[in-house]
Amino acid sequence: MKTKDQFLLENLYQKILLLEFSKPINLTPEIFQNKIKDIYDLEKKSFDAGTQDEDDLIDDSMQPNFLGYCLMDNDELKAFIYGFDARDQIPIVNDSLNDYLDEITFYGGHDKEKLKQIVGLMNNNNTFYVSNFAAFDEYKGSIALGRMVFSFLSELKNKGFKYLLFDGRKDTMNLIFKGESLNQKRISNAGLNMVATTSPDQYDSSMLTLMEFI
Repeated sequence: MKTKDQFLLENLYQKILLLEFSKPINLTPEIFQNKIKDIYDLEKKSFDAGTQDEDDLIDDSMQPNFLGYCLMDNDELKAFIYGFDARDQIPIVNDSLNDYLDEITFYGGHDKEKLKQIVGLMNNNNTFYVSNFAAFDEYKGSIALGRMVFSFLSELKNKGFKYLLFDGRKDTMNLIFKGESLNQKRISNAGLNMVATTSPDQYDSSMLTLMEFI
């Protein structure tokens, strides 16, 4: 039976391997389409409901201002995050405002009127919609995965995006919240502030989460 020290050393060794051999790279539309089967398989493994088919995924890569990052290990896809301009999501946000207003929690002095103002500016290419984020279990919580996400967020900020919109599933929301409270340190370290989020639906996801770059 392994001792606690042996277990910790093996765990540290595995994390070092993940960091050394899994580098974040830009998920260009070309790489995306070449790796479409791997992306589909990882998404299907990660989500119990709402999985897109391969044609839908390829359509994502052709959306305005598409941007993504992935982790590769010996040409094997281990994690990815991507999205595109949020203009097409305006009807969804408006539906959430109209249908789920009582379930929206606002942060940092934001309220319904400020949220409407933000939504009204989404046609100005200032809001990015994160469509998909998935990773194999052994990569969740790893430094390599964190580096991929930070590379992704840094490029978005450098491109001039002001807001980040996404539908956060359980694993994503666990990164943002610590119990029922915001994990403010982690959010700030990522260069973000929370604006608003709704209560989880039956799939354990947030129907609307909006953050702003700082």
